[in-house]
Amino acid sequence: MLELKHRAMACDFVVLVPDENQRVGNRSVADVVLRHLEAIEEIESSLTVYRGDSEIARVNALASEKPVHLKPATFELLQKANALAERTQGAFDITAGPLVETWGFTKREGRKPKPDEIESARERVGWKRLILDVESRTARFAVEGMSLNMGAIGKGHAIDVLAAALRADGMCDFLIHAGHSERSSLVVTTCCSWSEWLSRRGFPSRA
Repeated sequence: MLELKHRAMACDFVVLVPDENQRVGNRSVADVVLRHLEAIEEIESSLTVYRGDSEIARVNALASEKPVHLKPATFELLQKANALAERTQGAFDITAGPLVETWGFTKREGRKPKPDEIESARERVGWKRLILDVESRTARFAVEGMSLNMGAIGKGHAIDVLAAALRADGMCDFLIHAGHSERSSLVVTTCCSWSEWLSRRGFPSRA
């Protein structure tokens, strides 16, 4: 079993391939996987709120004042996020940035905010207030002080992109996981060795 890792989004992205001698065209499977793993950094650079030059940081800084033009992949992800917010009646909401900041999570040092701080943050949250224009491919905020946080969707999106890239290169047997919540981050194709691998890592046999 071949195991390859790449650090991104504050966690290890791990790709497991059952046949370490597998070739993809004239390239080794390791070369193919590592190339696509490194591409996750580009996704992170677009979605992170910890870099002032990311697309999401630019939206947070400017979208209260004017529409912000986005790359196709980022705009599509915001559309998916809003669709998920609608489907969950707001239980999932990438506009929760003000609440995330109020609770201190962006600084990775949680705090218990006062009730009035929470109420103030809630007034700047709401997926319906994120206005996405398909024709111009722009995002803007309907309320001043809104902000996006992609933490709840970023890793899953990166895994989806990575899996699609591996399949496009002809790979069909692999497993990807990232972060602490491995159960929700698995992309599995048909391979008899996964049940054994998951069992060794403490997952129930039905996984």
